[in-house]
Amino acid sequence: MQFSNARDLRDLEDEDVLAHVAAGHSEGLTVLMERYSSMVLGVARHILQDRGEAQDMVQDVFAEVWKSAQRFDRNKGSFKSWLFRITRNLTINRRKYLQARQFYSSSTLEEMENLPDRTGFGLRFARQEQPYLIRESLAILKPMQRTTVELKCLEGLSVPQVAEHIGKSAGAVENNLRRALKKLRRAVDKRDTESSGNDS
Repeated sequence: MQFSNARDLRDLEDEDVLAHVAAGHSEGLTVLMERYSSMVLGVARHILQDRGEAQDMVQDVFAEVWKSAQRFDRNKGSFKSWLFRITRNLTINRRKYLQARQFYSSSTLEEMENLPDRTGFGLRFARQEQPYLIRESLAILKPMQRTTVELKCLEGLSVPQVAEHIGKSAGAVENNLRRALKKLRRAVDKRDTESSGNDS
């Protein structure tokens, strides 16, 4: 039986749809993505803990399905189990790659969250003055860095929430925070030096 488009394939079992993918029919891949993209995204988000990375992983997983479809053996299990293994293996490998590059490093987050105390704001100024002082220092930052710091430190959003808000990956948010932190600490050090000079 010939299938001219994805609609014709939607009544078939997963394994039969995959057979069409193995034969080089991209419409079959479209059907499988419609059925299982949410599952793949959920597994990837659970393992990677980053929405942007997980979304990219969905594309990688189905690219692997397209490439490996001819190797699927229905005698060894269902398509869904096979897809889950592909998703898990690729996503774990991606997590290891990201970990090796300190994608999940929490040091920047801890420094940003403790910025007032670590820079002296907490000791030298009243707590209610700290947001104003931080905002004043933000003028030296680039627009994206400033937005990232405001959302994280002043609005209290988590890194994933900031990433979703600005349309960037968590890794990009971390990088912006890291660069912004260096600038802010230099600015605060300069402020403290000037203040000490005036006190003497």
